[in-house]
Amino acid sequence: MLSETNTDEGTIDVYVDGVKTETVTAESATRVAQQPIVDISGLSQGAHTVKLVKTGGIYMLVNAFTVNPDPVAPVHNIALDGITFTGTTWTQPDSTGYIDNQAGVLWEPGTTTPELIPAAIQVHRGDEVQFDDDVLEHLGGSGIDLADGTQNSTISGDHITDVSAGGVLLGEVDDYYLSDPALMTSGDTVTQNIIDHVGQDYHDAVGVWAGYTKNTVISNNDIGYTPYSGISFGWGWGWQSDCSLQAAQGLSNPCRHGTDYAGGNQITDNFVHNMMGYLHDGGAIYTNGGEGLGTGVASSPCQQTSIIAGNVVADGNNTNTMLYPDEGSSCWDIYNNVSEFGGDNWIGMWTPTINDIDIYDNYSDNASYYDNGTGTTFSQATIVTGGAWPAAAKTITASAGPTSEQGPAKAGTVDDDSLAIAYTGAWSDSGFRGLGDYDDGVHYTTTNAAQATLTFTGTMVSYVTETNVDEGDVAIYVDGVLQTTVDAYATSRHAQQTLYTSGTLASGTHTITVVKESGTYMLVDDFAVCC
Repeated sequence: MLSETNTDEGTIDVYVDGVKTETVTAESATRVAQQPIVDISGLSQGAHTVKLVKTGGIYMLVNAFTVNPDPVAPVHNIALDGITFTGTTWTQPDSTGYIDNQAGVLWEPGTTTPELIPAAIQVHRGDEVQFDDDVLEHLGGSGIDLADGTQNSTISGDHITDVSAGGVLLGEVDDYYLSDPALMTSGDTVTQNIIDHVGQDYHDAVGVWAGYTKNTVISNNDIGYTPYSGISFGWGWGWQSDCSLQAAQGLSNPCRHGTDYAGGNQITDNFVHNMMGYLHDGGAIYTNGGEGLGTGVASSPCQQTSIIAGNVVADGNNTNTMLYPDEGSSCWDIYNNVSEFGGDNWIGMWTPTINDIDIYDNYSDNASYYDNGTGTTFSQATIVTGGAWPAAAKTITASAGPTSEQGPAKAGTVDDDSLAIAYTGAWSDSGFRGLGDYDDGVHYTTTNAAQATLTFTGTMVSYVTETNVDEGDVAIYVDGVLQTTVDAYATSRHAQQTLYTSGTLASGTHTITVVKESGTYMLVDDFAVCC
């Protein structure tokens, strides 16, 4: 039973099927809404009655009852390994439209009830369900959804691409009040995945979305080419921020204030890049709502801390904040992250309901930030210019993303935003250009002597760029030795032009370096590595 707790409420006797089972109290120092005052479990399946009798205090309130009609018996210990899922559809927008809330969460037509876009694979009440080395592609809805209290489950080594909505979904938006750990979404892991080109039809969707979750780990993923945020974590805005914080933000008084069960979550060692391709006001890693069971006041501090650490966030587009704790975010430690190439701010905390967050030991090539939260501890990032990243930042970069992508680039197309490319000098990125580039973006410089170096393992390499009237000579070095100078000038724009291909190299690790010598621009679209 959900009720309100407050100073003017008191004791309640609880009867189940005519038998008194306990006495509870709804008294608290401040008003808190939607609290699970009575939690009854272990009943046989069938009809039962619950009676509540006021035995103390001025008021007794009944807000709502929630009922699980069936026993909680999770599907468990299932593995799906090496399977391709493709060709799903979702037709609801054809009949009712697309009623957007945020990040792929919709309003159910004709109601104020939130709903998630269906996924190709949905797990409800699962436990220890594994998805390993699967491919999900060409989907009309979302990818994988670990829903409804799914626990201890893993999505690992999967490739999720060309998806109409979101890549991975975790948890719900309407079960924040839960007090029974067996019903909470908890202990799930999303790791070593490549998630790209999501939100192809529904541009508010994101790579990884999480609602209310506990002890979730999102680690070592490559998340890129998204129309909105890369990772969107949490829900509820200022709901868990106490009334004084809501008043400081200018929200209504009396306030809408309660609690949620989220906490102990980790977002670590991910490579999140080329996000915010179409929409504004999001970020590479975006958080929303309270964590850690705290309310932002001294009488109720964070009881758990969630972390955002070891991530590389790069190549922002449109209006965005690379690390973005939004309204109501709380109880996060944010440290050892690298932010490069983009973002109006490397981090932004814009309003007082954002509370109890510690930020330290980060690295950025952009000094701009917001620190308007409450009880935040902020240390400015180490600001880097000209690509001169310190050793600690390079260590973070070397460990970000899936293990399979770390170290020298391997055979295949190496896009301009690969972590295997080091940019030295003044460089910028331009994504979602619509001009025919590989993966629709390039890095560019207007400074002579600026250079880009790819470290790769193979026997042949090519440099691919754009040619145009405003481009000029590019010097090509392989393993530090000048090979040639190529000319990127052309009378009109031509995308994906291969201007240099090496001869056959000895098998092993090599470098190719391109250096701007003339013209207004030099671009890197991609490198092609062979064998």
